[in-house]
Amino acid sequence: MAKISKSDTKFHLPPLSKDSLSSESVRDLEWNDSDIAILSDDYEQIKLKRQTAAQVTVVRKKARADSWRTTEPLKLPNLNKRELDKRTYPPKHNFCLELIKDGFPNSFVEFFNIFNDMEALEQKKIQSIDETISKPTNNLDKLSNLSKYLSKAEDAERKRLWIEVYQSRKFLATYFAEKSDMWLTYYFYNDCLKVAKKITNDGGKRLAEANGFMGLYYEHLGLIDKAAEHFRIMHKMSDKQTWQNVHYKPMHAEAAFNIAKMYLAMADEKEEEGDMAEAFKLYLKALTMTKTANDRGMMVHVYLKLGRMYMNRNEVPEALSCYRHVEKMCKEIGEFKGLCKTYQSMAEVCTNSGRDEEARDYLKKFAYTAERHNMSEELIKASYLLGKVYSTKHQNYTSAWQSFSKSFTVAQRLENVYLGDNVRVNCGIALANSILERYTATLIRCNEEGYVETLLDWKLNSNPNAMM
Repeated sequence: MAKISKSDTKFHLPPLSKDSLSSESVRDLEWNDSDIAILSDDYEQIKLKRQTAAQVTVVRKKARADSWRTTEPLKLPNLNKRELDKRTYPPKHNFCLELIKDGFPNSFVEFFNIFNDMEALEQKKIQSIDETISKPTNNLDKLSNLSKYLSKAEDAERKRLWIEVYQSRKFLATYFAEKSDMWLTYYFYNDCLKVAKKITNDGGKRLAEANGFMGLYYEHLGLIDKAAEHFRIMHKMSDKQTWQNVHYKPMHAEAAFNIAKMYLAMADEKEEEGDMAEAFKLYLKALTMTKTANDRGMMVHVYLKLGRMYMNRNEVPEALSCYRHVEKMCKEIGEFKGLCKTYQSMAEVCTNSGRDEEARDYLKKFAYTAERHNMSEELIKASYLLGKVYSTKHQNYTSAWQSFSKSFTVAQRLENVYLGDNVRVNCGIALANSILERYTATLIRCNEEGYVETLLDWKLNSNPNAMM
């Protein structure tokens, strides 16, 4: 057998371990002292590395064990079954269980049915009540109020305390109205109306109020006829009563105001359809109701509508009378934009009826009011219209140019290019006519003094062919 040299040991010897050194394969090899020394050194290094790794592992395990011992144990909450259910099930389920456990089966049934009805409407995509149906499934505030006041209403109903039942239903209706949840708003407003009919010891106050709520709901949906019907009931029931709403406003005046709004909406519809006679009657009814409500803002609006109707019917005195009412009320309540609009309408009535002097005076008031109260858009319009009157009705081109110039200056300040260009053209025309007016007046004066004939004689003598 060939002898293994020392230089070949690194490359030809297999990896050695303690077991391999005692095996028969190693015995068959021929070893010298230097070879055994090298192999022993390698083995000792390997053994040392393995011992070190084992010690590191032991240290790490001990450190982890010590850290677990020093850490405080996890404290689990001590929950009973009821609290555990609250954390496990959805909020709607928990509120239903609460109502049952607290002894309110009717409230549980109603609470459950409300959600079932809303889900059915949503699945069928029936959106006649409102564009969207917002389910308060995970809104804890809505669910809490719904559960609380349903149970309060049931408790009061058992004692036949109908006023308390009404107040609970009314709270839910107004609460969901503030949240813009119109399906639930209608649901509880309708309940208020049903409960109010059972109340016999308040003189009908809550029944009138419930009708007002239904009117507001139908107004929100744009169902004007149904809204007006409920407001009329409220108005009739509150007549000669001192009842007040939550804002301490007389309920009779509130009903009259809402009826006036309905009449105005109906009149606008009739006017769009071209039925001017019916629209005029509805405007008159609206005016009567606004006087009952004593609402000056609404009266201004109605008088403006009536004034325009009278103007279209060529009833000038009646139209001016309406506008004078508006003028007076606008000054009293400080509604200067409405006052400007009134002066413009009065000037238009006078212009159409040939009363040019009055039209000019009203336009002067229009311009003065707009300038005094810093209403730039109105000042542009007033100065422009005044310039038109001066140039077309009075042929006073100098005054027309001054009015157009003021309008143009304000339009430039507002950087309104369209208005500025439009006024600039009229300003130029008025200036040219003003110059022509002065030139013509000069010629006429010269003719009266004989200067024109002298000039013509001079021209003819200097050039005999000039007049040929």
